[in-house]
Amino acid sequence: MRRLGWRLMPVLVLMFLAAFIDRQNISFAKLQMVSDLQISEAAFAFGASLFFVGYVIFEIPSALALQRYGARRWLVS
Repeated sequence: MRRLGWRLMPVLVLMFLAAFIDRQNISFAKLQMVSDLQISEAAFAFGASLFFVGYVIFEIPSALALQRYGARRWLVS
C-alpha cells in the first residue's frame, strides 16, 4: 500500500491542481463575460454558484458509492 501510495500521490496532486485551476478560471472569465453578454453581476454570480452547488451535491454521494462498491465497479457502470 505504501508503494502504491507513492505512485498515485503525484498523479492525484496534479489532478487536484488541475481541478482547482479549472474552478478558478470562472473568475477570469467574468472580466469579459459580463460585458460581452450584458448580464448583471448577480446573474453571473448565480450562474457561477450553480457549478459549485452541483459539485458539492454530487461529490459526497459519489465518494460514498466509490467506497462501498469499489473503483472498478463504480467507474465501469
